[in-house]
Amino acid sequence: MNRLFAHIFILMTIASCKSNPPDLSSQLKKDLSSRLLKIDSSALIDSFKVIHVDTIVPRLGKIIDDTIYIRQLNSVREQLAHAKTRPRKDSIAYFQGEVDYMTGQIDSLTASIKTADTVNKWGIMAGCYYRVRKNTKQADDSIYYFIQKSGDIVNSEMLDSFILRSYRNLK
Repeated sequence: MNRLFAHIFILMTIASCKSNPPDLSSQLKKDLSSRLLKIDSSALIDSFKVIHVDTIVPRLGKIIDDTIYIRQLNSVREQLAHAKTRPRKDSIAYFQGEVDYMTGQIDSLTASIKTADTVNKWGIMAGCYYRVRKNTKQADDSIYYFIQKSGDIVNSEMLDSFILRSYRNLK
């Protein structure tokens, strides 16, 4: 009798090991769909495809950080230029202070790229193509997921922003 239970236990263990978790494409499509659902419950992801998956090492992570930081700096510079067209001394002083601070940070961030690790895997970057549909309207777009080794999505706010942009572009 004990042998029978041992065999059943082994078979159940083997059977449970064979159930694979959903593949990356399915997981990302599900995540994208749930984000779109929060915007409009009647909109759907009509098609979804992972175009490429790249390994992110700390050096690539720093390059991405540097790129995003430069875009933010340019945005603050634009706000400063706009504040100068409407003489608002408090806004001008604030934005000028931000530009001065961020410019110094960019230099150190850019310099740190040269010495960053190129071996240890930090996570993955998955580039995806998708089509959003609502009734007869549709919009094609692409999106990048940054996923740490632990499985955590790093760029949630950016993803929500891109999905909202796609939703607004429905034709």
